[in-house]
Amino acid sequence: MPSAPIPDSALRQGQRDDDRASSPETIVDGQHADATSGWSFLRRAQARFSGVRSQPSGSDLGPSSVDNEPLLAAGDKPLLGGKQCLQLPPHDEAVVLLDLYFDVCVATYRIIFRPSIDWTLTMAEANAAAGRSYSTNIGSAKTAILYSVLAIATFHTQKAAGFSDDKSSLCTSDDWFSAAVDLTSRETGIPKLESVQARLLQVFYLLMTCRMHRAWYVFGEVLQLIPALGMHRSGRRAVSSDRRSGDYILSQCRRRLFWTAYILDKYLGVVLGRPNHFHDEDISLELPDSVNDEDMTEAGPVADHGSAQNDCQLDAFVFNAKLAQIVGVTSRQLYPLHPIKEGERLNRLRNINLQLDKWKSQLPAFLGSVRPSTLIRSFRRQSIALKIAYSHAVMHANRTSLLASASPDGQVDEVSINRCIDAAEEVLEIVDTMASEGPLFHAFWWSHYVLFCALSVVLVWELQSLQLGHEVALRNGGSLFDLAHRCQHHLANATATNSPGRRYTIILDELRADIKAAKIRIPRQQQSYSLSTGVAELQEGGHSLSNDAILQQHEIAVEDHSTAQDWLRDWNVTDWMDLDAMAFGHAGQFSPASFDWLGSME
Repeated sequence: MPSAPIPDSALRQGQRDDDRASSPETIVDGQHADATSGWSFLRRAQARFSGVRSQPSGSDLGPSSVDNEPLLAAGDKPLLGGKQCLQLPPHDEAVVLLDLYFDVCVATYRIIFRPSIDWTLTMAEANAAAGRSYSTNIGSAKTAILYSVLAIATFHTQKAAGFSDDKSSLCTSDDWFSAAVDLTSRETGIPKLESVQARLLQVFYLLMTCRMHRAWYVFGEVLQLIPALGMHRSGRRAVSSDRRSGDYILSQCRRRLFWTAYILDKYLGVVLGRPNHFHDEDISLELPDSVNDEDMTEAGPVADHGSAQNDCQLDAFVFNAKLAQIVGVTSRQLYPLHPIKEGERLNRLRNINLQLDKWKSQLPAFLGSVRPSTLIRSFRRQSIALKIAYSHAVMHANRTSLLASASPDGQVDEVSINRCIDAAEEVLEIVDTMASEGPLFHAFWWSHYVLFCALSVVLVWELQSLQLGHEVALRNGGSLFDLAHRCQHHLANATATNSPGRRYTIILDELRADIKAAKIRIPRQQQSYSLSTGVAELQEGGHSLSNDAILQQHEIAVEDHSTAQDWLRDWNVTDWMDLDAMAFGHAGQFSPASFDWLGSME
């Protein structure tokens, strides 16, 4: 006898039950995923939004374009440009670009010795005037350094001018970058300091232009060259083909190069969710001296460099390296592969917070207590960059306490939670100010990531507070969430032209949808949330639907997020790392091309 039809609501309920039953361990496109896998956000977000946008069925299941891309650049946007013959800008313009590079582009990283790059520019201009190639009597690596600096500064210039599309903002800078890569690929002989410098600058350019996968693999080459040249060791144990005894400038440049790579290693490990390559117990190299480039000679620093009233350009770099050491300790101790007891986590967290407090107390005034707006351009950028980096370090450590109340013992570390939220709020305020002053924020890849961390902290804590059945216990909570909403808009604009970065917005929209659904479930007398408010929010999100369609979508949203409390309860500290890495990793068939349809949402 034929069975009776099954109501749609029962089918949906049965589907959710099946999903929960299989969630502890599933295989998605040949890769493992569990109940708290970060990629579940993307799958749910894409499924929901694609239904609203009438995305062709199966578009997320078919062959991905990433399969046809080069192995070491799969998922990244291709290089643009393609000029056959590059021309150096006029001398005055070139100097402006070099100033921009040192003052703004990589203010807390001092890879290059300024007099050295000035000499390279002068030689290249002389070669051009004599009808010779730019690299004549300079060498491939040093010329590649100049090209990479021009690429980075040109990219920042275009972003500061407000160009947002790829063709306007990337063509010229991509040309300089491609020329630099061509020179380093043809480099011969034993590697030298400038060989590593040239490749590390390429990593920075790739990160700035959101080509994260290619950046990772080029950085891998840097990581191989550094220990091969003994740059991680000090004294007689350090062996290098270009080492000259008694050359103070060279020794300081080696230190700067290594510690720049060290900082990137720690931060990329967090962003991409991958283990670090440098381990503190293997390193004996000292941090660079706090000496400005103009105060350095081959014999040593000038005698009166320490008595000058001016602050040192290297201080921010040194403190950035020290902060990266703390971030590395945090990743090892608070995000281990194997679970740790809550008491042990709290002890480790207290020690890390003490280290962060000590770090902040030792900052020179111009990097700590002085208002950035009163500083010269280079120090202002350094101060802002360090404030953002410090806030990230605080969030990275203390966000492990946000969901502790959902754990079996129910402990809540209010001091840690408040510290985390305060750090997130400071990031939001800094970014809101930067965005109001102009589009230059669009060029800072690290700031984009830290902003994503701050927004996710605020949203997760709001959702957690709602699930616990009480108002969000934050000072000025309403204004904070208004600020978060503005900053999410800034982030969407800043990442509008790069597909991986655009995933930040997808993930945050998914968290916001969970919050909306949680508000709907809470009694109206507690949250003053109505169906009409939910409809208005859907309309504000750009959903041009009929009233019936809106109501249907509203019902689906409630049902889709009915298990939000479940995933909060099952959340592990390592899932924060999964959340961090979602925007720049691959999961099965997902690639940046899979999210091109989201362009219409921005």
